[in-house]
Amino acid sequence: MTVFIPNERSQSTVATINREAALCSNLLAQEKLGSALIRLFVDIEHTAQFEHKFQYRFHIFELLQYIWPRQSFKLSKLSLEVRCREEDTTILFTRFVKLLLNDANFLLDEALHNLQEIKKLQVEQEDEETWNALDENVRQGKLKTLSDLKRMCTSHNILSYETVNCLRYMTGRCEGMSEESHTNVTYAFVTPLLVDTLVTMLNYYLKELVGDSQTKYKVRNLDEVKFYPGKLLQSIVHIYINLKDEPSFVSAIPRDGRSYHPFLFTDTATKLRKLYVSEDVITDLLKVSVLAEKAVTSQEDEELLTDRAPSHFLDPILGTLMAEPVLLPSSNVIVDRSVIAKHLLSDPIDFIVNHWKYQ
Repeated sequence: MTVFIPNERSQSTVATINREAALCSNLLAQEKLGSALIRLFVDIEHTAQFEHKFQYRFHIFELLQYIWPRQSFKLSKLSLEVRCREEDTTILFTRFVKLLLNDANFLLDEALHNLQEIKKLQVEQEDEETWNALDENVRQGKLKTLSDLKRMCTSHNILSYETVNCLRYMTGRCEGMSEESHTNVTYAFVTPLLVDTLVTMLNYYLKELVGDSQTKYKVRNLDEVKFYPGKLLQSIVHIYINLKDEPSFVSAIPRDGRSYHPFLFTDTATKLRKLYVSEDVITDLLKVSVLAEKAVTSQEDEELLTDRAPSHFLDPILGTLMAEPVLLPSSNVIVDRSVIAKHLLSDPIDFIVNHWKYQ
């Protein structure tokens, strides 16, 4: 399907027009393509080899990004929106978001790890006396490792950016999308099942890109490995801005004890100004910071309430106050719905029963 996407940089005007007409005039594509791509994205998780699924999903991202802002695919996006609302298909879109977050986490982590390893080897090379004193076989082995790392890092950087970019435009409101449509599509990103996963990921990589850690990733030639930290940073920032009006998203930001700190967004604003990013974007980001700080007070009150609550009001897995208690049929244990639902997205087995069997 990606061969139909017009590419003005490599095609003549006639070829571009013909390809666009072939894709955009197809009534079946206009109505079904969006939701079909989501299902394919999910199905790939269990039908493709691990290293291949990212390449397949890369092409899905290309198609989604192409159809997302186009009015001719309004019915396709409406079909996707309906899938987000209907009880029997909500799980599909939620699984899509979960897999999207899993991919982003894995690819970003691998890319940053490889960048650190590349830098270590490059630092070794800079000490010419020590480098030249190495045994020839050792030196050649290190050079091969460096070459392999650059190859893997390039792939991970390209794929991770496209994955984060998908999060950016799917959480944003495209032209012609109503407030109701925007709310319905973004709900899966801020549902109690996934909001903490999303926020933890965003906070961590925001901290890595603007904090003291950023120096670990400054290799000699960023373009050689396709690492563009400013571009990646701006995509992450836009996800925060897109979801700033979602209370569950904002309240989850300070709940992340690993990466969040009160100066995270002001440090980011300083970095964005160095990149000459629009002040409107920076202002919107600082609004997120203000909302997150306000959420801290309410969370302190909730923690106090949790401390005073009877034990049977608390989720037995996380020890948090249950918002929606449910009874597990296999183990007859009462847990919070969001906790067990998050597990069931990956594994339909009652893990409490398995844990007891193991014990």
